[in-house]
Amino acid sequence: MSINQCGLVVLFVFLFSASAQAGGIEVLRGKYAFDWLHDPAKGKCVRVEGKLLNDFKSTRYHCDLNMHSNSSSGAGNRTCTQTPGHKEYLIFDTKRECDDERETQATNE
Repeated sequence: MSINQCGLVVLFVFLFSASAQAGGIEVLRGKYAFDWLHDPAKGKCVRVEGKLLNDFKSTRYHCDLNMHSNSSSGAGNRTCTQTPGHKEYLIFDTKRECDDERETQATNE
């Protein structure tokens, strides 16, 4: 295999994995999120769509799409972390779960 062929294979693998990740992010569409690193008492839960969803799809964020149960309220959640940056969104299936988590964290501060 020539160097050019190797480069094409590497490029194909990179593009395939990037598009698979972007497609997987679609699972977050319509969910609710808040940035838990900022004051949860001042924050609010927002619907994941439009600009926020596009941000999550970009290389500026790393999203863990596996469901976790490590929230203060016990509700299942996913995370998207800004890289590098100072934002980390907890993402919940419903607005109620998101609001409960945000309120629980605000109370615990």
